Amino acid sequence: MHRLRSISTLMLLTVALSGCAAGRTAFSKAEQLEREGNLDAALVKYAEVASKHPDVGEYRVKLINVTEAAAKVHFKKGEAFLDNKNYEEALREFQSAYAMDPTYVEAKARGDQALKLRNAQTYLQEGADFERDHKLREAMTSYQHVLQFEPENKAAKAGLDRILAGKKQKLDGFELNLKSTKPITLKFKDAKLKDIFNILTQLSGINFVFDEGVKDVNVSLHLENGSFQQAMELLTGMQKLEKKVLNESTIIIYPKTPDKIKQYEELFVQTFYLNKLDAKKAVNLVRTMLQVKKIYVNEEANALVIRDTPEVVEVARKILEANDVPDAEVLLEVEVFELSKKDSETFGMLLSRYSTSLGITGPNAPATGSPFLADTLSSTSTTAAATTGTTTTASTGINNLLNVFRMRGYNGWLTVPNATFNFGKTLSNGETLSNPKIRVKNREKAKFNVGTRVPITTTSSTSTGTSVNVQYVDVGVKVNAEPTIQLNNEVSIKLGLEVSSILQRDTIGTDQATTVVTIGTRNLDTVLSLKDGETSIIGGLIQKSKTDSKNKVFLLGDIPILGSLFSNTADANDKSELLLAITPRIVRGVTVPENDVAAFWSGREDEPSTNKPYQSFIEPEFADTAAPAKAAPAKAAPAKAAPAKKAVPAPAAPVAPAAPGAVPAAPGVAPAAPGAPAAAPGAPGAAPVAVPAPGAETPAASGAAAPAAAEGDAAVEMSAEPGAEAAAASPAQPPTPAEGGAAANAAAAAPKESPKPAVAPVPLEKALLALSLPSSVNVNDQFMVQVNASGLKDLEKAVFVLSYDPKIIEVVAQTEGALLKETGKPSTFQSFADKKKGEIWMSGSKIEGGTGNGVLAQVTFKALVEGSSPLSFSNTSFTQKGGAQIAVTPFKSVVEVK
Repeated sequence: MHRLRSISTLMLLTVALSGCAAGRTAFSKAEQLEREGNLDAALVKYAEVASKHPDVGEYRVKLINVTEAAAKVHFKKGEAFLDNKNYEEALREFQSAYAMDPTYVEAKARGDQALKLRNAQTYLQEGADFERDHKLREAMTSYQHVLQFEPENKAAKAGLDRILAGKKQKLDGFELNLKSTKPITLKFKDAKLKDIFNILTQLSGINFVFDEGVKDVNVSLHLENGSFQQAMELLTGMQKLEKKVLNESTIIIYPKTPDKIKQYEELFVQTFYLNKLDAKKAVNLVRTMLQVKKIYVNEEANALVIRDTPEVVEVARKILEANDVPDAEVLLEVEVFELSKKDSETFGMLLSRYSTSLGITGPNAPATGSPFLADTLSSTSTTAAATTGTTTTASTGINNLLNVFRMRGYNGWLTVPNATFNFGKTLSNGETLSNPKIRVKNREKAKFNVGTRVPITTTSSTSTGTSVNVQYVDVGVKVNAEPTIQLNNEVSIKLGLEVSSILQRDTIGTDQATTVVTIGTRNLDTVLSLKDGETSIIGGLIQKSKTDSKNKVFLLGDIPILGSLFSNTADANDKSELLLAITPRIVRGVTVPENDVAAFWSGREDEPSTNKPYQSFIEPEFADTAAPAKAAPAKAAPAKAAPAKKAVPAPAAPVAPAAPGAVPAAPGVAPAAPGAPAAAPGAPGAAPVAVPAPGAETPAASGAAAPAAAEGDAAVEMSAEPGAEAAAASPAQPPTPAEGGAAANAAAAAPKESPKPAVAPVPLEKALLALSLPSSVNVNDQFMVQVNASGLKDLEKAVFVLSYDPKIIEVVAQTEGALLKETGKPSTFQSFADKKKGEIWMSGSKIEGGTGNGVLAQVTFKALVEGSSPLSFSNTSFTQKGGAQIAVTPFKSVVEVK
């Protein structure tokens, strides 16, 4: 015993020493890696040793020191990459430094800066590609994104300047060849319509041809700093005119009457081939929404042929595109378990028959052929011809009976039952599994049946003979499902389940030719609402039976103790349970059309169009860059201020229209419109291209009669720069030659000194919304994106949409960040992911405000294929208590999948 104890102690000591030796060996290897300068590998080894031996302080100290040193090395590498404008590698190094040492705040800040510069570089390349492919609107959007990340990026500003310089106005799909894109100011009062168009021709270089039905009515118009398209929409809209663009410099004007519309309007024929939408339903849809001129249904090709104006055809196209979407489909994984358990036991003596029969044979019984005087003792046996069911009866021989008495030739015979002593116990467990997988369309019924078809025979007799009828009954598992797929990827399932089995077979009838089958069924009908991939288990369909039976001999079985020898006890416990597990997996979700076809302006009641009336006033082309374009020419204002001061003592006063023909055209304006009506006095309704000095009294204003009075007063102004007005002298005070020359020189010099339109840098607001994510991931990897917010002080509610490329990455999960829970008070967070469109709608609220800095939400993505996916914010709405809005500047990011 003492020897065994010594051996155990020695073994424990050996194990302890080997563990310490292993720790020291790993620690020595880590020190060697540190001396070699491989700090990353050394850090891994130190972390491994420290985790296995947390009680050794030396390991912890080394781990902390090497962590700090390795973080600094990565930070220096990131700085070097940043100086070389290798933002990808710089971001990777800064993120590594911050991951090693979370207290290294400078690495985090430099990483954010590198991320912005990398995103700016990505968008700059994207903008250049769009510009090369002549996609100017997309290019302008990309360049603006660059300026959001890097406001001083010269290449992006130059790209915006190029796009703005080459921009042309479009009208009815034609790029108009305007000789000037400068804003136009038109001021008319009771002037002739054709004279206004004539002046518009001089200002824009566009020729107008009038139909004979156009009436030269009086028109009053006041338009300041407008575009050519705005002037056209006002003139044609107010006078019920229509236009037809012949080429880039010629437009026909005609009345908007049915006859003239038929004369000038061109019809367009387009055939729409439908994928999912039935052509008959589609034609009813189009006729309900639009009054098309001609439409035909091609049932064989499932297509519609429409002939109408291009505007009506475009509206019909969007309606059909919004409704011709593929049906949603779901894969239902159904598992049906039937668990059965049987427990039976039999104990005691069991007789084959608990009765006896006594028969008497008379004298000479074999000779008479009737061995028994009374009831015949017989046994029935079935022949081998089972198909016909033929039976034969054979009399029991006397050698199988017990002779109880013999008297005067009479014999008494008694049957003796067999005795069997049972002492068995039976245990059985059964499991029946059915695992069908059903793919079904949205709102369609699916049926699944697994089992057998049991025949049931019936025999009918007629005068000519007998006939056998066979009917089949399905026995097994039947599943009926009708799914309804919702927009939020939840599936509502109307489910029906039936499980049946054969319990007993019986033959009835005098000829025993009719088979009756007893079938046990269990049914289940319910409606479920499950998420995509969620499993619901339905149980509780339990059938339990307990049977206790006892067979015993009369009187003998009731004797205490000895009675069990003459009794047979049979106990049976049967239990079966039915379980149903169903899992919906959406194969194709509900297709929601894009916003441009799901909701769009459709024009007036009798003029369907995808453009809003007077759309040039609401959303002019490149409207998002209008502010920067107008801000740049402010530097040229001093060039025109000098002559204005000589003629006008109060330049801030409103402009008053001059009387027609009172003064010649201003020197600075006449070259801009050669041949204008102002140069030909006496034309009816002609308006000189001149503007009186602000504050100067005109004859019209003083009530004096204007000389050479025309039918109406009109004044036209065409500014050399946005927001600037041409300088001219008042009719009461004509300018001297010196002043006129100075004004002309100033007006001529202004365009030369005017700089090119520049885009003002986007100011960074105090509240920021940014993303923290890895720069690159591998295919099939999952990665986390943090939505970081700062400056959201006293935040009460936040709503925003995170957009991504669904072809490159896929959203997995969304969770609430620490920002909403920083005060410890209850908060709410909701999110919905539209995987098809690549949008995640998130909203959160909290009771008390806090610092407003931290992680707002965390989103887990999975990389699908190689490529780059931009991540951006939209529909942002952040409010404080009381409903005050918080101005937030969102930043965009890009993740690369390798």
